[in-house]
Amino acid sequence: MTNALSSLWKSYLQQLSTHPIRTKCITGGTLAALGDALAQVLLSDGSKSFDISRFLQLTVFGVICRPPMHVWYKRLDRVVPGSNAESTLAKLALDQLVFNPVFYVAWYAYRILLWDWSKGRGRGKLEKLVQTLRQSLWPVLMDNWKVWPVIMLVCFAYVPENLQVPFINIVGLLWNIFFSWRENSAKKSKTT
Repeated sequence: MTNALSSLWKSYLQQLSTHPIRTKCITGGTLAALGDALAQVLLSDGSKSFDISRFLQLTVFGVICRPPMHVWYKRLDRVVPGSNAESTLAKLALDQLVFNPVFYVAWYAYRILLWDWSKGRGRGKLEKLVQTLRQSLWPVLMDNWKVWPVIMLVCFAYVPENLQVPFINIVGLLWNIFFSWRENSAKKSKTT
């Protein structure tokens, strides 16, 4: 078993080295899919069947957000090199105060503008996006800041740059479960 895991890990690292964006997209999409599937199965009250549209929406976003994450963490490591306390705190501040708000705006824009538009429900979506950002962005950032700063401190201090996005993906599996549940609980409470 240990040899199989070791071989799988070496293969993953090889793919990460030769095809970093593709590997991060596949990893991110897979873990986003797993997170939503677990949220739907484990946190469901049983009154609703598996929502394939929601599952696909989160999976696709899990794939398309990885190239910007790849670029962000690569550039962040160049702009603020090193892993000493000062550079780690600078990376953390930039990540949490610059990248995360942009990331969640992108999430809501994707969910409201692109996903709904692709399903023929595009009218009035810009207004809905603005309303959703006013209502949801600050609360989701507050939840994010309760969890991610500690994780990112570990990431910036100890995880090599080429493994930061996969590290975030793996730790993010639990966040994806929570976030999927949170976002869909909010949508459900608005419709009842």
